[in-house]
Amino acid sequence: MDSSKGFSLIEILVALTIAAVLSISFLGVQRQNALMAQASADTWESLNLSQDVLAHKYPDGFNVISSGWISWPGPPSGRIRVGMESISASGVGEYNLETEASGYGMVWKVYRVPHKTLERR
Repeated sequence: MDSSKGFSLIEILVALTIAAVLSISFLGVQRQNALMAQASADTWESLNLSQDVLAHKYPDGFNVISSGWISWPGPPSGRIRVGMESISASGVGEYNLETEASGYGMVWKVYRVPHKTLERR
């Protein structure tokens, strides 16, 4: 048998071992990327919920403090909770807005001012 043709068994095993190690490390990187993408999507969902609550649907409702989580029908869907930090008799002050969407939560401090227009000097 001519020994100059083909690869030896040791060479094939070394090549397969190197390929296996590279494949396992590549799968680990792919898994980490998938986890980061899901965390990013959850963060954006919570940010969109907060923006929807603050900008469009609940600006004057901060005079009502929630005793627990309120379901937000959406889109984006999620839950909100409003608490107070320091409020004056006129309703001006700091509120806490907590939002939760897709299992990810955020807490916002909202400073509410009166809706009266300021007189110009």
